[in-house]
Amino acid sequence: MLAGGKARFKQDSDGIHLSISKEQNRKAATVIAIAIDLPALELPLVAGQISLALNKTVTASSTLKEDEEEYGPVKAIDSDPNSYWEADQSEKECWIEIDLGQPKWVGHAMLAQSSEWCPLNSFEILYKKDGQWVSAIKRVGKAPGDPAVLSFTPFQSRYVKVLFSKRAVRLNLCDLQLFAPHTQK
Repeated sequence: MLAGGKARFKQDSDGIHLSISKEQNRKAATVIAIAIDLPALELPLVAGQISLALNKTVTASSTLKEDEEEYGPVKAIDSDPNSYWEADQSEKECWIEIDLGQPKWVGHAMLAQSSEWCPLNSFEILYKKDGQWVSAIKRVGKAPGDPAVLSFTPFQSRYVKVLFSKRAVRLNLCDLQLFAPHTQK
């Protein structure tokens, strides 16, 4: 703790739990500095959890220069921070869709762009239910920070789509990860 004292940490399958004594908890502000031994982008949302999208079938509305090998949608779900999917620059709205192979419970997502000049502006995460696309969460305006880490009401579906709209110039996505809810259904 920055003002002195100790915090207690416990890690389990639900996450990391932090507690401090009642005496150390100040109503105005309690600040705790946490040092980690790897880059924050490499931390899973839940310890040990692998993205449900990894190695799944993925399609997109378009690919820059129709170059699937360099910019194809699989680059967004390969967990490689040095590769990315980029949509054709002429599209004002574009999408990327993941086939999870079978219905899975999804409750969290992480999206990251490959550079600050391609901000994740307005986007919506959708899932297919009874043949119709249903909205899980919608972000309008600039997403807070990079990456955008989102939690939403869990849903069960085989198909998940991210729809991007109102983009300025370019859209690229270096990481799209989907995770089960913290409490598995």
